[in-house]
Amino acid sequence: MKHLPVAVIVILFCLIIPVSVGADSLAGDDDFGDLVTEEYLSGVILNLLDSQYMGGDCNNPGRDTVVDAAFVYASWGGRPLVITDSSGAEVTLDRPIRRAVVFNGETTETLRSIGFPMERIVGIDKYTKTDTVFFPELAETQSLGSVWSPDYEQIVVLNPDTVFLYGTSSNSSCNEIAEKLSSTIPGVRILRFDCFKPTTYESEITALGAVTGRKEGAKEFRDFYLSVMEPIKENVSKIPKNERVRVYFETWVDYKTGSAGSGYHEKITLAGGENIFADEPTAYPVIDPESVIILNPGVIIKLVGSESLSFGGYNGNDINQMEKTFIRLSERPGWSSLQAVQDDRMHIIHNDIFGGPEFFIGTAYSAKWFYPEIFGSLNPGEIHREYIEKFQRPDCNAITEGAFVYP
Repeated sequence: MKHLPVAVIVILFCLIIPVSVGADSLAGDDDFGDLVTEEYLSGVILNLLDSQYMGGDCNNPGRDTVVDAAFVYASWGGRPLVITDSSGAEVTLDRPIRRAVVFNGETTETLRSIGFPMERIVGIDKYTKTDTVFFPELAETQSLGSVWSPDYEQIVVLNPDTVFLYGTSSNSSCNEIAEKLSSTIPGVRILRFDCFKPTTYESEITALGAVTGRKEGAKEFRDFYLSVMEPIKENVSKIPKNERVRVYFETWVDYKTGSAGSGYHEKITLAGGENIFADEPTAYPVIDPESVIILNPGVIIKLVGSESLSFGGYNGNDINQMEKTFIRLSERPGWSSLQAVQDDRMHIIHNDIFGGPEFFIGTAYSAKWFYPEIFGSLNPGEIHREYIEKFQRPDCNAITEGAFVYP
């Protein structure tokens, strides 16, 4: 019989036997060494087919070993993948991810963006668990607490092969989790990515594409992300620093802002703004109300979506609440004299599109607010819609049902 190419054999095999990712299919049934060659893969496929379907007496390697070997051959060139995550740790993977625990919703969202099957996520943090509007497919997934209070007993019961943690955020808590799980679950891989920082997000998309075998999905999403960020970066670079708009950014806590050590500052700067409180000694200072009036910003951005301002975003079209917040800001003592208020350049934005992986949407809004004459053709609402429809949930109408910016 004419020799069939390996790719054809693999395709035939996958058509005959569906790939399972259930509790009984944890990778690691057999050791195929540090190199999966075409000859090895052909042999284990034929052995499996012969023993399972033809009544042969050759050694049955097991379906999972064959599927894993095919993945390593096709996705990683037949060799284990060595990757450096955002914590700086070098991790070696010799099997695909079948059972993942993800402790940060930012990574969960990014995994969905690149096309990773959500059914392979067997455990999530409690915040993702409660976000059933945005993650309905994970509503029945096991909640494992948070990085500050993880449910170790339940994690061990789930027996994951991979655990995702923050790369640099909540560092001490994540270090402790990584240490405990590495000594408790044999062979578990710990991968750490932030997935909310502009400086590392592009490389994290690429890295996640590599470890999950979703390189094409990662490339498509990365290209979309860069199609938003690169033009903003290019246009902002042409604006002299002494001509950049002066910005006061406030979190959902009154008079709490972000200095040069914060992620908020980074996003304001990316959009071309000059943060009037960049030089504060702490990352997230509460500033003197009088200082805002003295510094007289040209644009004001107020963040909502948490604590006393927990409304809007994907969980509700609370435009009235945003309007009330806007009015309360404009009525603050002395604010009627601010340039931003007089010029109608005060804005409310929801954390759903300014924090997390969707920061690039909030950055697009900010750039347009800062420089409408430069970014007149930029359409952040359409960017948001395309992101949801192409990379998140095509059936999601949260764009029309949610409240993200005001006015």
